[in-house]
Amino acid sequence: MAKSPNFDPEVIHTKQKLKEAHTPTDNAAEYLMLSKIDEPAPFSDTLDAWNNWHSEYIHRDDFFRTYEGICFANRMGASLNVELTVCWEASGCSEEDVYELMASDIYKDVVSSDTAFRLFIDRYKKFVRYRNGTPYYWAVFENGPHIGLHSHIGLHIPDSWSGYFRRWLKRTLVNHKGEPMMYSVHIHKERHITSQWQWFRYAFKGTDPTLKESEQLENGPGATFNSLAGIRQYYGGAVPFKRVRISRYMLEKAKRDANYIPPRFTKLLPSDLYSDSEYRGGNSARLSAEMLKSLSSLEAL
Repeated sequence: MAKSPNFDPEVIHTKQKLKEAHTPTDNAAEYLMLSKIDEPAPFSDTLDAWNNWHSEYIHRDDFFRTYEGICFANRMGASLNVELTVCWEASGCSEEDVYELMASDIYKDVVSSDTAFRLFIDRYKKFVRYRNGTPYYWAVFENGPHIGLHSHIGLHIPDSWSGYFRRWLKRTLVNHKGEPMMYSVHIHKERHITSQWQWFRYAFKGTDPTLKESEQLENGPGATFNSLAGIRQYYGGAVPFKRVRISRYMLEKAKRDANYIPPRFTKLLPSDLYSDSEYRGGNSARLSAEMLKSLSSLEAL
């Protein structure tokens, strides 16, 4: 089997080079799917985004948006059953370095981390669409003192695809030298909803713990957003680009199109925050619809 050419995420590639870098030469049909690659944003555009996206914590709006997106995916019959952590950074840039990036070539390495992630997600989406699936995913970036910029990612992969996905992941996550990147992956069964929420709670430990004044008065001086949400409190480091990413298939438009109203996190009992109720509810609704369709078919005979 021929090996796919590797790509250097630090280089602003031409569209043709991106095609070559992401072409699985063992699968001609998937080649056609991958021929429409989105080019990374120009370096100057990414540089200008610094002031817009630089953050120290996950904003609570991103926490709620991702939570509701996962609930929606569950209602549609998909669990975010893959736990993936990837170290995107090849430079060894530490948390302290981030504050000097504007006057340093290190910034190029940070840009490469963002670019490499976007190229990976682009290929993941095409991997899923080629198999007639929906690419549900979320990702959280952290900047740790030991492994630098990395992301914790939740993905949906059907049980029957797990073997294909592992092989795809192995040949996809390579650096510009063709060497394996630092990553870890665990694939749960789709019905194991508990694992999905455990991973979400771990990845969002860097959420801003600050409460509004009214919330602090209501819950006491020792309360934090994290304690109320049932997640750990951890400083995830300074991240110079968009910290939280989520599939558009989990955002507001997708929910509106499906006439879906997500559960309000702040209105739920603690025991119901991280449950399988949306997944079970979606399965029940689909089963009822299939039964009605079968009955209608029988009546038409």
